[in-house]
Amino acid sequence: MESEQCHDVYLNLKGKIHYGFGGNLCNALRKKGHDKKFGKDSDEVRKWRSAMSRVANLPGLVAGSGYEYEHLEKVVEMVTRSLSRYDIFISFRGPDTRHSFTGFLYQALSRERFKTFMDAEELKDGDKIPSAITEAIESSRLSIVVLSENYADSSSCLDELDTIMKCMKSKNQLVWPIFYKVEPTTVRNQKNTYHQAMAAHEQRYGRDSSKVSKWRQNLSEVADLKGFLLQRDEYEYKLVEEIVKKAIENDNGRYSHVTSLDLSGMNNGDENELASSSPSTSRNQHTDNNDDEDCSSELSVG
Repeated sequence: MESEQCHDVYLNLKGKIHYGFGGNLCNALRKKGHDKKFGKDSDEVRKWRSAMSRVANLPGLVAGSGYEYEHLEKVVEMVTRSLSRYDIFISFRGPDTRHSFTGFLYQALSRERFKTFMDAEELKDGDKIPSAITEAIESSRLSIVVLSENYADSSSCLDELDTIMKCMKSKNQLVWPIFYKVEPTTVRNQKNTYHQAMAAHEQRYGRDSSKVSKWRQNLSEVADLKGFLLQRDEYEYKLVEEIVKKAIENDNGRYSHVTSLDLSGMNNGDENELASSSPSTSRNQHTDNNDDEDCSSELSVG
């Protein structure tokens, strides 16, 4: 004969009280039972309490009133979005920094298990950036833009920057500009090589082109963001270490927005807002040529 289960307390709950006061009372009694069974100062009970507090503070969904299928749809959407999300997207001009600064930065981020999207292919000038790149930008929490001397030569890089700036404004995405051996004023005001590049784009698309006008605006806006400056006489590895350190710090807060970013190593002078200075094997690395090189195809860290 099946033995009867013995209980210490019997609660008779009716109606909605079962989900409110009654549920809380039941949980409190159970908690008291654990304290009594294991001891109030038990390491086991403290561990359970700590775990419950931590999980309650995690971002998630609250399934309150409404149909369950609606909550299930939200859970599926959130999980699907998380599975395709990248931590960091790197936009850069391949011939300038692929085999130097950007390559070292990618490897350093990968070692810290950041899922990073970095370019592995090149596009001809004027080619539309693939949808996979656009999706990678949109699903990343942080975009790093390596503004090197010839970045503006690439229409693909400028298209990427346009998507990045849109995501910063519409999705609160964090954007870090890296001024790689160029002054922020050069980017902001499109001087020197940036002036030459934009003049060439105007000649191709027209002086009154809305596309070129938007590119100019994006360059000015990204140059106004807090970021990192690498001078020509500085060691690249030191800046790589600083960027990775800052990425780790921001990862603990799941990437706070750029307006609250407090970069260490702030230097005064002309640019007083600037901080001075996991991977699968990459796919075929294309030899650099005069064609416009796209700034992104997938290289990721598991």
